[in-house]
Amino acid sequence: MKYFILSKNDILGVPGNDSQCNTDITKYFELGWEIVSSRFEFIKLVNENILDSREVAAITTRDRMFMYSSFYDNVIAYEDFSKMQIDKTDIIFDCTRNYLTIGSESNMGQVKYHRAKQDRELIFNGFDLSGAINPEQEFVVMAIRNRDWADQRNSDKSFFLDIAKNIQDKYKIYVAGRHNEEFCKQHGFYYLDSLKDYTALIKHNNCKGLVTQSCGLALLALICAECNIYFIDHTRCSGLRSTSAISGGTQVQFFTKDLYPYFDLSNNTVKTITERILNV
Repeated sequence: MKYFILSKNDILGVPGNDSQCNTDITKYFELGWEIVSSRFEFIKLVNENILDSREVAAITTRDRMFMYSSFYDNVIAYEDFSKMQIDKTDIIFDCTRNYLTIGSESNMGQVKYHRAKQDRELIFNGFDLSGAINPEQEFVVMAIRNRDWADQRNSDKSFFLDIAKNIQDKYKIYVAGRHNEEFCKQHGFYYLDSLKDYTALIKHNNCKGLVTQSCGLALLALICAECNIYFIDHTRCSGLRSTSAISGGTQVQFFTKDLYPYFDLSNNTVKTITERILNV
């Protein structure tokens, strides 16, 4: 058996056990990088019939296996793979060491991903969402970033709280992003501890919007969301009109509804987002 490494989590990517992007990326391969590089590259190779699940196993972290298992029959959790005695020669490709030259990021400078037509279906819908959350009530999802790395990109939770207070009488509030459990307990929101559930919700008919910061969860939404995206970029680190995939550029924008970018955390931004969500 040969092995195709899509991601790793020797470092957990959470406060107190976080990486420094580019220096530790082979130890913790961030969700955003997997979305724009590994997954795009893997889907291309599958569609070109270059990878055969009988001969090559896909390796990703346990919480991300659902991003491949709907269309590939041999997916192994990195947490299990790292304990196996594997000859290095059996690793045919390690995306964490080649992330700048593969996937949509290798298509830098092009307005659209060059394989958008061939690969769109798997990019957009290639998720195993069996057993995922399926709410009957209308709801809004919030993705709140908590990282040690580039912590200036983290937003004050009070900004999200102000929006939530304005809409929670009408919509149920789900919150994604690690270390938001206590925030949810304090305010009666529903914490999403599963990436699969998050994906299911942003593709759900009852989702009335995603309010997200610039993070891996936002990149995942850009490739597959079926709801409006309210994108908070108060540090202007994203490039939604650029051709840089990792910055959320046009190459990775496969979402089906509207994208609203905001560049400050002002009361006016809270008001504008609130009004748009309530009038969907």
